[in-house]
Amino acid sequence: MGENEKANRLSRRDLLLQIAGVGVWGLSDISKLFSPLAIAEKQRNRPQPAPAPSSLSEGDDQLLEEIEKANFQYFWEQAGPQTGLIRDRCNVRAK
Repeated sequence: MGENEKANRLSRRDLLLQIAGVGVWGLSDISKLFSPLAIAEKQRNRPQPAPAPSSLSEGDDQLLEEIEKANFQYFWEQAGPQTGLIRDRCNVRAK
């Protein structure tokens, strides 16, 4: 290695200091990256996809709506007040 190459080479300590400096510089703008306002702005500017066409009839939609409501009601009504566990509909020890 020539004298000029040795002069241009960084020591390990200098290299780590430069890397740390770049890391700190990058963190200075990270608050904008994860702020709720910045995220909301990105969401607002994003084009909304077109709704997918549905192959379900109106009767199918009504049936699914009834099933969803009955499912929710079952879990809402059967949850134990102390534990939050749901009663099982299967009685293993039926007599």
